[in-house]
Amino acid sequence: MELTVLAVPDCPNASVLQQRLAGLITGRPGVAVTRRDITDLAEAARWGMHGSPTLLIDGSDHSPSRAPSRP
Repeated sequence: MELTVLAVPDCPNASVLQQRLAGLITGRPGVAVTRRDITDLAEAARWGMHGSPTLLIDGSDHSPSRAPSRP
């Protein structure tokens, strides 16, 4: 399983998320955590990032879908 943390470079919550994930995967072979710094809107859209940090599990965001905004 691949866990990917997407974050803007100075996101204070990204390191907290990474630390918590590291604690959760201790002793679980085959699970890896990586971080990808997102630097522009096009890259955020390409990765499916909805906020910083965003956690992808095997390349997909499994957070509840966001309701469409209303005008």
